Amino acid sequence: MSFRNWKLRTKFISGFLSVVLVFIVLCGLTYKNLLEIGGDADIFSEKESAIEALLTMNYAVQRQNIEQMDLIEQSDAQAVKRFEEAVNLMDTNRDIAMKSAESEETKQLWDKIFELDAQVDEAFFKKIVPAWEKNDVAALDAACREFDQHQAEMNSAINQVIEMYKSENKIIEEELHETIDRTNTQLLIAAAVATALSLGIAFYLANVVTKPVIKVAWVAERMAEGDLTQSIEYDSKDEIGAMTKSFNTMLTNLRNMVHRINATSQTVAATSEELSSNSEEATKATQQVAKAIEQIAVGSGEQSKSVTDTVKIVEQVSQAIEQIASGAQDQNRNVISTTDMVNDMVQKIDMMAEGMETVKQVSEQNGVVAVQGGEAVEKTVAGMEQVKGAVFETASRINELGEQSQKIGEIIQVIDDIAEQTNLLALNAAIEAARAGEHGKGFAVVADEVRKLAERSGKATKEIAELITDIQKGTKVAVESMQVGTREVEEGVSLAQEAGQSLNEIVTGVKTAGDQVGRIMGLIGEILERSEEVSKAVNNVAAITEENTAATEEMSASAEQVNASMQNIASISEESAASAEEVSASTEELTASTEEISASAEQLSKMAQELQDLIAQFKV
Repeated sequence: MSFRNWKLRTKFISGFLSVVLVFIVLCGLTYKNLLEIGGDADIFSEKESAIEALLTMNYAVQRQNIEQMDLIEQSDAQAVKRFEEAVNLMDTNRDIAMKSAESEETKQLWDKIFELDAQVDEAFFKKIVPAWEKNDVAALDAACREFDQHQAEMNSAINQVIEMYKSENKIIEEELHETIDRTNTQLLIAAAVATALSLGIAFYLANVVTKPVIKVAWVAERMAEGDLTQSIEYDSKDEIGAMTKSFNTMLTNLRNMVHRINATSQTVAATSEELSSNSEEATKATQQVAKAIEQIAVGSGEQSKSVTDTVKIVEQVSQAIEQIASGAQDQNRNVISTTDMVNDMVQKIDMMAEGMETVKQVSEQNGVVAVQGGEAVEKTVAGMEQVKGAVFETASRINELGEQSQKIGEIIQVIDDIAEQTNLLALNAAIEAARAGEHGKGFAVVADEVRKLAERSGKATKEIAELITDIQKGTKVAVESMQVGTREVEEGVSLAQEAGQSLNEIVTGVKTAGDQVGRIMGLIGEILERSEEVSKAVNNVAAITEENTAATEEMSASAEQVNASMQNIASISEESAASAEEVSASTEELTASTEEISASAEQLSKMAQELQDLIAQFKV
């Protein structure tokens, strides 16, 4: 599965783990190099302490020589005690300096120093002191030459060890500088890679989330304006891909719904026009029947006035009856046609009601899809929040790294202070050596070496402090890069929230459309009820026209009987008058029914026009 088709949660977690992995590698490299620096610094410090101890041993050798001269030349008995103090100082510093002995050559020199030190002590305590006490000049002179020889050899061996330690320390110092330079380079490269990777992941994830969301928001705005011709092209299988697919399905359903409503409204409009036309024809037919009934009433009056004109009146009645029969037949045909029209209209209204029910269901489905889209956007926002928290955590870890570097700087400052104090002590020692005159020359040499050692230590600590400052600057740059990534993620969260608001507006629009569909269904229900009333009225008209047809047939038969027998003229005329009244009442009812049909047709036409106006708001 390609990265594009991963779920958003997987994408965000993988991006976060990549940044964390780089951070772990960066911390590991830094920790490893700091351990190397710390180890080299410990060795360097140990070597410096050993060199300082060796210089002190040189000082102790000079003290021994001075005390030996004080004992012989000035007969100072306290010189023996001071010589013992110098021996103790020698032993103490010898134990410290020997800890740094590593090479075989150095160990051999230390064995020689041990042997010479024992010989110097033996020459002083067992030969010089007894000869001085006995005032044996010859023995004292021989012991002093032996003492000076052993001391010179020991001093030379100590100086050789000092030079070896200095050479070893110089190598360690070079390695320390190389390690620091390598650490600085690795930190810069790792910081650059981490920054580039973090920014790349942040920008990529922001584009993955924001681009389709912006497209959805733009299409949603077009939908809100009534444009349903747009669609979203996004083939990923993540949550945003599912959202866009659901969104496209909603658009398709809305377009189909608008097409169905448009077709149904056109059918309703055509049906209402046909119904209105048929109602007008039915009105004309009823007017013709009314005229015929008036003629029948006039004929019946004339028949009752004069029996002598019966034959003429019967002929007129026959003609009128024929006209009535013809009109009744026309009326019957019109009523049958109207009945078929009304039944067809009822069926179409039923179909329109079913279509509107489908529209309502589609609208509800679209509302559910839009709500699901809103939930997907909320999940997207939650994922971006997780990414933002991960970036904040990374920045916090890098800040902690800067704080650790600050602590290392504080330790370096302490070492620098110690070097300055050592320099002051060396200066004081040089002053004391100057006061001692000829006897303080050896001590002055030791003080000068201590001063040089202190200066080198101070210089090294300053270089380390500068490197620590560079490390802190690198961590600061990394933190600033993390902050830039955080702002990008926050912008992605803002865009996702705007998309959620757009989807909420779509949900509101779909609900409004559902309410309009419900209102239209209510109107269609009313039309269906009135259409049923119209159907009943038309059926009543059909029954009345059948009765009129039967009455005209009966009147025709009566007219024939009048021609056969004039005695029944009076009764037939009365029956004709009654039949005329019934027909007149039936025509009045028929006229009222046709007027109701016409009014219903006009109302149905208005509803169809209103539905057309609603559909015109959408562009499909």
